[in-house]
Amino acid sequence: MAKCFLTYEQQIDKLINEKGLLIADREYAENVLKRTSYYSLISGYKDLFTTMEFHSQSGFLYFT
Repeated sequence: MAKCFLTYEQQIDKLINEKGLLIADREYAENVLKRTSYYSLISGYKDLFTTMEFHSQSGFLYFT
């Protein structure tokens, strides 16, 4: 199934509404999307944020 084309503005809205990202500067976010594809931004780095462990003894959050 083909995915619909999304403008940069629509991609930013999707990042905010569906992915839960906090974006304070939409213009900066658009410039980032122009340099880095949406897929690379979300799919390429998502594992860094989904595989983390909090160690209560040290108080640190570790990425595993």
